[in-house]
Amino acid sequence: MIPDCHPDELAQFWTLSDDERSLLANKSGATRLSFALLLKLFQRDGQFPERREIIATNAIAFIAQQVGVAIDVYDDVDWSERTQRHHRAQIRDFCEVSVFRAEDEPDFIAWLSDQVMSLNPEAEALKLAAYNHLCNQHIEPPRPDRLRRLLRTAVHMRETRFVAATVAQLSPAMCAALDRLIQTDSLDEDSASDQASLFPLRSDLATLKEDAGAVKVETVREEIEKLVQLRAVGLPDSLFRDTPPRFVTHYRQRAAGEKPRILRRHPADIRYALLAALCWQRQREITDSLVDLLIHIAQRIGVRAETKVDVVLQQYAKRVVGKTKLLYKLAKAATERPEGIVKDVIFPVVGEQTLDDVIREAEADARHEQQVKLVTRASYSHHYRRIVPTVLASAGISVQ
Repeated sequence: MIPDCHPDELAQFWTLSDDERSLLANKSGATRLSFALLLKLFQRDGQFPERREIIATNAIAFIAQQVGVAIDVYDDVDWSERTQRHHRAQIRDFCEVSVFRAEDEPDFIAWLSDQVMSLNPEAEALKLAAYNHLCNQHIEPPRPDRLRRLLRTAVHMRETRFVAATVAQLSPAMCAALDRLIQTDSLDEDSASDQASLFPLRSDLATLKEDAGAVKVETVREEIEKLVQLRAVGLPDSLFRDTPPRFVTHYRQRAAGEKPRILRRHPADIRYALLAALCWQRQREITDSLVDLLIHIAQRIGVRAETKVDVVLQQYAKRVVGKTKLLYKLAKAATERPEGIVKDVIFPVVGEQTLDDVIREAEADARHEQQVKLVTRASYSHHYRRIVPTVLASAGISVQ
């Protein structure tokens, strides 16, 4: 049995109206109780129960009290569809609900295929959409096994449309470019068998699937080369504009997990849809990774410049500790002897060397920001200038 219903739920879903009580006039005992339970369950769930365990004990007691039947007779209720066929038909007529028929399947599948947001027929959102649609149409849902079959059919229909719509946007040149990505350099026929294990063959797609490495100039260049190669395929920016993102991700993951020889065995439409999804997403991922690399490079330049300047300045300026206390001593000495000479009033309280250190530290702080900018500019111009303009150019930003 499921947990007991809340009192508010009992009042809302399990209370019999006068019209509903009139349906029980010619029924008694277990038949009377089972009919009332069937009626309220059908009104609540839109379908009849398959087993007795789905009804809460206090709901059974609540109905039994209303129909004037002892709760013990519930054990005698036969829940088989064959036994309840007449009662179920009577309840459908009362609720103005029709049975789901074979002729309802085409329209239902067509409607359901438009609701598919992922290629998983077991998705709860899809099941809920199916039940809600049938409820709004006043149609009793089919049995679970039949509904699962219909859900699979709807997902397959939506996937077929997705593949067809994708391929329809690809020109012959794009398809040829996609096929080239999964080609491997062939060895001589005589040496192929001996060298195949020593020299594994790699396709261009294998390189495109690799993630970016460490933050360095070579990594950025490699990512830019990938981006240029992907853009050369010429996929339209709007290729998957009206496609659920999970579709694209599903096909991208399939393509990424399959070897080139497996991809080449697919029917042309499936192969092009798989490769297009992978290339389309990788192009965006690599663009994002280039932005991240550019940010990391900028941060690295700044951190290294500050560290370098700090090391240099520390050679010329000693950090003076307790400057607040020194200021107090200076202020007190100056106010006590305002007419005195500095070397007689100040130097005995705060030594000349300490004052010189304070001056040097202040001047060093003033030069710090300027020095950081100079070192940053030098670091960029001597090392990172080789890639930053290229990164910006790949984003469509012109740099002179």
